[in-house]
Amino acid sequence: MAASRRLILLGPLALAVPAYAASETWLWLTNPAGDEVRRVYRRGTTWDPTALGAIAVMLRDRGAAESLAIDPRLIEILGAIQAGLGFRAPFLVTSGYRAPETNRRLEGAAQRSLHLAGMAADISMAGTAPRQIAELALKLGAGGVGLYPSAGFVHIDSGEVRRWTN
Repeated sequence: MAASRRLILLGPLALAVPAYAASETWLWLTNPAGDEVRRVYRRGTTWDPTALGAIAVMLRDRGAAESLAIDPRLIEILGAIQAGLGFRAPFLVTSGYRAPETNRRLEGAAQRSLHLAGMAADISMAGTAPRQIAELALKLGAGGVGLYPSAGFVHIDSGEVRRWTN
């Protein structure tokens, strides 16, 4: 028998997921330093501030030793993409929040990057092509979706809906 389905709507973001997933929404992240967080960040409509803090620490600018509260919509987008991929592996986050100085030093980084506001993450997943992650994000109506196939990652942000390939 098929699991019952519920439509989760996040503005334009929509994903049909098993009904039990709507009661506990979680995210599994790692970074190049080997840090890992696997947390339920929302139960029903109640956000877990401890989990949000752990996610903010995971997405911190490690070089500048700074963190910032992460936009909940970005967390929801990442969670929906990961659910759509079946939680088979953590997202490897190569860039989350960026301090202004870090952003200035990065070649090609936008001056008004959404990374500066805790609204963007550059991700990949072992065993999953970046194109597959990007296609799912686009189907979900995520904000910005930038595919960087030669670098092996996807930029996801909670800004306006747009897409690009580099």
